[in-house]
Amino acid sequence: MKHGQMKNILNTIALDLNPSGSTPYFGAIFYGATSTTNTVVPFPVDSAATFKTKLDYKQYTTAQVSQSTLTMALAAVDSSCRSYCRSFTPRVTVVFSDAFDSSEDTAIRQLENNLGMTVIVVGVGHRKVTFRLNYLLRTPGEAVRYDLRT
Repeated sequence: MKHGQMKNILNTIALDLNPSGSTPYFGAIFYGATSTTNTVVPFPVDSAATFKTKLDYKQYTTAQVSQSTLTMALAAVDSSCRSYCRSFTPRVTVVFSDAFDSSEDTAIRQLENNLGMTVIVVGVGHRKVTFRLNYLLRTPGEAVRYDLRT
């Protein structure tokens, strides 16, 4: 999946979740291209327009040898939510990834169990993802599976 396509998908999600009169919080964390996660849109951003503006500033980074992981990104989500999430509102994290391992399964379960968060996992491209997503769906917790193949 191309970087521009990812931006369009994230912008569409933000617009759909920000109807008139609502004030959801948004954030975006990219991982994998550098040794640290890249908080592209710091949580909490409270409008789809601001989210889009911050996301549009992000440029593609060439991958490095020591890449950050999904587990690191999920830890950043956990930290942000503990600091900023409102206790009376639903919490949702959408993960776009082309690979999963057991440590990431554990991190997803911790978000679900500790914060009451619904985690939506979107597999992008690679066939290995299908196996891990099916595993997530067979185990307790809330997971929604989408498979976007390029």
